[in-house]
Amino acid sequence: MGSELLDEVQATLPLIGGRPRSFPRLRDVDATLEIRRALLARFPYALVFLVREDEVRVLAVAHAKRRPGYWLSRVRRKG
Repeated sequence: MGSELLDEVQATLPLIGGRPRSFPRLRDVDATLEIRRALLARFPYALVFLVREDEVRVLAVAHAKRRPGYWLSRVRRKG
């Protein structure tokens, strides 16, 4: 199943790269950061990513129900 999860993550990355703003923003984070998530269809995981002017950065492959927000320490404001 691990390879199937990896396949699904790899299939989702081009969707994020092509239209990152089509995914919902997370509301429980700093409003100045454009953090969004893409839910995986077959697994209870989401790709959490940060949208900036010149890049899209994946912050976490996070379980949809466990330890919400554990990845927040990975976010720094661009300064």
